[in-house]
Amino acid sequence: MSKMKKPQFHPLLMLSVVLAVSVSLRVGSGFGPVLATTSPLGAVSGSDGGAMVCGLPELELMYQTLLSDRKALDERLLAASARERDLETADSLIRESFEELQTLQAKLSSEREEFEGERAKVVEDAQADLKQLVQVYESMKPKDAAELFETMSPEFAAGFLGRMQPQIAGEILSAVSSDFAYAVSVLIAARNTKSADFKPQSAQDG
Repeated sequence: MSKMKKPQFHPLLMLSVVLAVSVSLRVGSGFGPVLATTSPLGAVSGSDGGAMVCGLPELELMYQTLLSDRKALDERLLAASARERDLETADSLIRESFEELQTLQAKLSSEREEFEGERAKVVEDAQADLKQLVQVYESMKPKDAAELFETMSPEFAAGFLGRMQPQIAGEILSAVSSDFAYAVSVLIAARNTKSADFKPQSAQDG
């Protein structure tokens, strides 16, 4: 009987097998069995029942390692995509919140301006009413005005008398009781002193 010739592995054949394994990784895991069935060297089953590419354990190990790496890379890509979607969602929520904050700020500014305008109008009207009352009290006879002022609290009366012309205010104070006149005079003096303390230094020097 003639001896069987041992199969010879040519370098070009080995290179073609390696390239085929590389192509299988790009195409998909389903290429492995096809490569095994179409390989000139045939396929040999491994211990776990899986086909070893070209019957070479080294290539099968390389093939399985590359498949495992590709699976891990796919999982990392999926996780990165999920994080990217989460970041886009968070960015969208932040933008919406910022726009809502700007809208609220503009609304508050508008309401504040409206409130300041209304308050200024109320103060202006109150000052006009107070000025008119002062003129009414100044036009009264000192004795009649004194009787009216004594029905007020000293603080309230001092507010009016402090706005009146000094001569008329003096005539009214001379017509009220001495205790009432003293209380009102002290309040007016205290208010004048307080107002002088808050004047700028340049105004005091002048």
